[in-house]
Amino acid sequence: MEIIQVILDGLLILLAIFLIAEIRKKQSIKKQAEEFILSMETFLKESKKISQQFEENLDEKKHIIKTLLTELNEKIEEANKYLNKQEYTETQDLENLKNKILVLHKQNLGIDEIAQKLNKPKDEIELILNLRTNRFAKDIPKS
Repeated sequence: MEIIQVILDGLLILLAIFLIAEIRKKQSIKKQAEEFILSMETFLKESKKISQQFEENLDEKKHIIKTLLTELNEKIEEANKYLNKQEYTETQDLENLKNKILVLHKQNLGIDEIAQKLNKPKDEIELILNLRTNRFAKDIPKS
């Protein structure tokens, strides 16, 4: 009976060692799981912080783009106003030139003399006079 008792005691000791080992394994797994969860929480916090910074940068970029677009639109409007003013001025200048040419032509000055007086090319003077003459010719009714 003593042998059986020794065997049973040995088995109980082995069982106790096995149970202790299993408990330690489970504690180790539990500890690893807790460490993993903590690292994931840290990762998520950092990700959230980075996401917020990214969103702030994006908002800032949107604001800068809106400002630049507004300034660009203002510059375009100014350029259009300037161009319209230039076109108006050029149209007025052309009308003034036409009138000067016609006045000098009525004074019986030739194309060379008009070109010299107005410091313009002869071809330009000739073209303006021809256009003016053709326009008047269209207005005169044919019999």
